[in-house]
Amino acid sequence: MRKKAYRTRLHVFLEIAAWLCLLVSFGIAIYGMNVLPDTIAIHFTLDGAADGYGSPGSLLLMPIIMTLCVGGISLTAHILNPEEQFNMPFRVNESNKIPVYRDMCTMLFCMNLEIALFTLYLEIKSFGQNGEGILPVTGIYIALMALTIVGFCLKAYRNNRRGGDD
Repeated sequence: MRKKAYRTRLHVFLEIAAWLCLLVSFGIAIYGMNVLPDTIAIHFTLDGAADGYGSPGSLLLMPIIMTLCVGGISLTAHILNPEEQFNMPFRVNESNKIPVYRDMCTMLFCMNLEIALFTLYLEIKSFGQNGEGILPVTGIYIALMALTIVGFCLKAYRNNRRGGDD
């Protein structure tokens, strides 16, 4: 089966949305390098107070790191053949492999968008020099990532059991 059989228009939308969020994050960083003072807050305490300082060029760090993460996931989704290289926690029934591997691809592209949205949020907060609210949003981000992983693994497992040869 060709890898393309596992990809949908939703996957294309999620991936494009993720890359657009990262592009906007880079735009914010580049704009910030031109308009912010020479020293800005680059780290905040749990209660949102600034406790680390650097140059506006520091705003590029988060989008660069997250581009590596999003790029790695995108490469995984586009290069690896799910049938041969996805490590599934169960044996995939031949009759159900398309919906199962589609679920796993959807999980990857959802994670990409979640990473990109979180990066965009942090970039906006850093540009605004305001660390308030970062802790609860970070908790929500971690919980959402966990729910995405567990939820799509369970969905794939259920799809695998439908009418298959257990």
